[in-house]
Amino acid sequence: DLRNTLVGESMIAIYSLRAGTYYDGYFYAFNDKGQFMRINSEVPSDYKLLGDANLDYSKYQVTAMAMDYTTGTMYAVVHGGNVKGALAQVDMTTGEVYLVGDSGITMATVTVDAEGTVYAISQDGGLYTMDKITGEATFIGETGAIADIFQSMHYDHNTGNIYWAQADSNY
Repeated sequence: DLRNTLVGESMIAIYSLRAGTYYDGYFYAFNDKGQFMRINSEVPSDYKLLGDANLDYSKYQVTAMAMDYTTGTMYAVVHGGNVKGALAQVDMTTGEVYLVGDSGITMATVTVDAEGTVYAISQDGGLYTMDKITGEATFIGETGAIADIFQSMHYDHNTGNIYWAQADSNY
């Protein structure tokens, strides 16, 4: 239960995390080398390396992750090489990343709501839905903020709200 977990040292600093999401008592994340980890949310020092992203991490990186509770599927946004903001599925047992499709838009973060709709925010601050079969992005509207570094987005299953922690290079 994350509400009762004591905060000590940052998992980001200890494990060099680049993207992650919570699911069923664990925090799943990719580090800066593309290694996929499962971290116990109650005892962050209790973690297991499950595999890697099967991507050339000198070119590609997983930059955001979200869990679809309607299907049990973990999604990620991938950047680099010949993709800008590709939606991908993550194998939760091995960490392998399977590209669904490139939106052609540089996506900064992603979340999934209670109905299984994938939402993403682009680097220029646009809010989109993303098709889980093709990766195609559909524009919803502008957020009014730029999203060029350090983003996180989460759907709150208790309230039905989407929360976005945003930073850009001006902060």
